[in-house]
Amino acid sequence: MLHPAEDEAWAVADLSRAIADLGLDESGALPTLDPDRADVTASGGWATLWSGDDALAVAPHDDLWLNAVLDRGWLLVLAGWSTELAEPENDVLLTYLSGGAPAGMGIVRLPVEP
Repeated sequence: MLHPAEDEAWAVADLSRAIADLGLDESGALPTLDPDRADVTASGGWATLWSGDDALAVAPHDDLWLNAVLDRGWLLVLAGWSTELAEPENDVLLTYLSGGAPAGMGIVRLPVEP
C-alpha cells in the first residue's frame, strides 16, 4: 500500500509519480505490471518496492506476509490518496477500499525460477 505521508503538495506529487512509474491502473483494473517497471525484494524483514533502480517504498514484513507472497507468486500494489492509510488497522483500509475512493492498482509477479 502506497499512500502520501501528509497532505503537502510534494507528498501527493511523489505518489502521482510512483503511480506513473509503476504503471498502476486507476480505472479499477488489475493489470500485471511490467517487471522492468515494478519489482519487489524482501530481505532481513524488510520489503522494498522498486521501479527500475529507484526504491519507492520500504516497509517491514513478517514471515506470514513473505510466505503468502512466495506461495502465490504475486502481490498487489495499491496506491491510495488518504493519509489515514498509514494506520495499520484493517478497518481503516477496508473503509478506504469500500468507499469508492480512487486508487492505483497493479499486480507484481515474482520471477519464475528455472
